[in-house]
Amino acid sequence: MLSTCTTIRFKNGKENNLIKSFNFLIPIFHFLFFIKVYSHFQLAKKYLHYYLTASNGKGHGVHSPFVYDFIKNVLNDKKEYDCYHKIELQRKILLKDNSIIEVEDFGAGSSVIKTNKRVVKAIAASSLKPKKFAQLLFRIAQYFKPKMVVELGTSLGITTAYLANGNQAAKIFTCEGAKSIAILAQHTFDALQINNISITKGNFETTLPLLLVQVKV
Repeated sequence: MLSTCTTIRFKNGKENNLIKSFNFLIPIFHFLFFIKVYSHFQLAKKYLHYYLTASNGKGHGVHSPFVYDFIKNVLNDKKEYDCYHKIELQRKILLKDNSIIEVEDFGAGSSVIKTNKRVVKAIAASSLKPKKFAQLLFRIAQYFKPKMVVELGTSLGITTAYLANGNQAAKIFTCEGAKSIAILAQHTFDALQINNISITKGNFETTLPLLLVQVKV
């Protein structure tokens, strides 16, 4: 599964502030949740337009203390965190991996599972979230300190690794339809020595309902 959707359960308190300030944050979260729908060029155009036209893009003129703090400490945080280099090194390794794997294609509405042979570096090039956005999700997780994160579409595990590093006390539940890709993601986690991630493998139609019961979402 190459698409990604992430759900974060926040600690008590900050979620209330988030709801109060939701009108301001709609463009931000709309941008995050639909990150896989658009091409990189389309995303760049949409982000640039938002950045140039939003008068409070730097936090100036924002009345809500929470929103101002979010802009200052999350959106505009330019710090290079220790995990950035380590995770991006794994991305580079995947982008150079010429290994060929067989990937199950569940196909929307199809009852027949098709098997495709794919090159790992091609999967990495087409499915990994760009560094800029993956690191933004890291900062969001670091800021809100979620107790639990549920991710649909592990892919090769780069974004999952960022989420796990954002709050190492959190439990990260990630689902990947293709077992061969899930194995590669686990290799990524092992290389980074990440221990707070649990991968569920298989068709979402079967695995997701069971996972949601398990985590009580």
